[in-house]
Amino acid sequence: MVKKGFHLILFFLICTEVSGQERVTVRVGEDANEVLSLGRYLFPQFEDALVIFGNGTRNNAKMNYNALSGQMEFMDPDGTTFVLSGKPQVVAFGTRVFKHSPKGYLEIISTDLQADFLIHRQFKVSSRRKRGAYGTSSDIASIDAWQSVDINHSRVALSPDEEVSYTKTYTYYVFSEGKYRLASRSGFAKIFGKQHIDKYLAEHPVNFNKQDDLIRLFTYCTQK
Repeated sequence: MVKKGFHLILFFLICTEVSGQERVTVRVGEDANEVLSLGRYLFPQFEDALVIFGNGTRNNAKMNYNALSGQMEFMDPDGTTFVLSGKPQVVAFGTRVFKHSPKGYLEIISTDLQADFLIHRQFKVSSRRKRGAYGTSSDIASIDAWQSVDINHSRVALSPDEEVSYTKTYTYYVFSEGKYRLASRSGFAKIFGKQHIDKYLAEHPVNFNKQDDLIRLFTYCTQK
């Protein structure tokens, strides 16, 4: 049976945020870590969260998701932040639940006894331009190391004379029977059956990059 209340709660929490991609630009001379600190966290401040580990241990802490590094971070009483280590299974901020997976931390948007529909948020470098003569900029393929930032578990080197733009991307997954699959036509077909999916798509065209369309498809699949 579909958990309709959970569907609705998460839909209203998330749909506005993912209606468009977020783009942040670090200009020449700016500190990348300082500029990106304003947009890298999911919540404006660290929130109370419950962390459940694979061995059943439960901890409560002030936490936040860092979309730049792809890590969950917690804050100790003196305000110092640390990366959550160990093997967490779930991090719950009230009704907003994140699963720790090989794909990273995925937030459950909609859930059913048969499957979960999830989203992964991640900042990626979308463009790099190096300052040329007279203050002009040009696209570059490589740079000299100057400073670096953590992006999706990796250190990315930056140059003092380049402008870098970062775009927060949204990737959707369906989890069922212990496997995470991209929320694509083939991914849905492998879980719910090709004939079932084809029937829906014949009457309801789906943009597989649009969250609203995917929610409607997932709801249709889990109600049958």
